[in-house]
Amino acid sequence: AAISRSRLRATGVDEAPPEIMEEALEKKAFAEAAAASGAAVVTPRSSGGTVSLNLAVQRMWTRADYLHVHAISGIIHTGIGLIYILDVLAADLATLSGTPTSTQLPFDIVLFSMLAGAANAVSGLQVTLMPRPFKDV
Repeated sequence: AAISRSRLRATGVDEAPPEIMEEALEKKAFAEAAAASGAAVVTPRSSGGTVSLNLAVQRMWTRADYLHVHAISGIIHTGIGLIYILDVLAADLATLSGTPTSTQLPFDIVLFSMLAGAANAVSGLQVTLMPRPFKDV
């Protein structure tokens, strides 16, 4: 399939192997068709199917996250949550094997994880998606 230079430039690609050029044109055509129908489209960049850990961290650690509250609270909540789940699992397995035991993680740490989860949820809210306040007449 012959690809015109002007259509190729419209995709943001100047020179590329033919298979990449065709893929770029297909994505462009798909995005145009979806935009015409009013649908929202997210077109991920093709990276050969692999995403490095460094790239993933760069995408998550952004300036939009004020003081990185969302990232840090998410790490705290996930980390403590994982330890808590493993602790409960170990206690349950010990109980099933006939050794009565209880969880070892103090409840204060579990409560801190819950508060970090709440902070994570609140800091992840997008203000533009929040309903506008009602005005009393």
